[in-house]
Amino acid sequence: MQKKNLSEWKKDWLKESLEFLSVLAPIICLVDCIVIPAALLLLPMIGIHHVFHGVGDQILSILVLLICCPVLIPGFLAHRNKTVLVLMTVGLVCIFFANWMSHELDHTFHLLLSVAGSVCLIKANLDNKRLRKHTCNHDHH
Repeated sequence: MQKKNLSEWKKDWLKESLEFLSVLAPIICLVDCIVIPAALLLLPMIGIHHVFHGVGDQILSILVLLICCPVLIPGFLAHRNKTVLVLMTVGLVCIFFANWMSHELDHTFHLLLSVAGSVCLIKANLDNKRLRKHTCNHDHH
């Protein structure tokens, strides 16, 4: 077994960290869309009022984009699996539409779009990780 130098170790650590975050970001989006609104409904029952939700929706959608794209795009370029690209695109479109047009949408539709987008991105990231492990690192010339 070949020993990794510090530079290779850092590169691998960064790649694995981004892969982890690319799955975590859509999960955070789900928490933002499901858990926080549910908690906001329950908080007045225990005496907590005046909590504002939704300020960070646009920021969260940009964060999801900034975390997922640097992981999914190089993965797609390596394995060329179009399903991953389609899932990524559908997921990002759903999350952006839900979060940037939330004031125009029914709350249920906003929630459905956010959940669908997050599920698509989680699936795309997990498939991407699996496919990258099985992609050859050499040319077949």
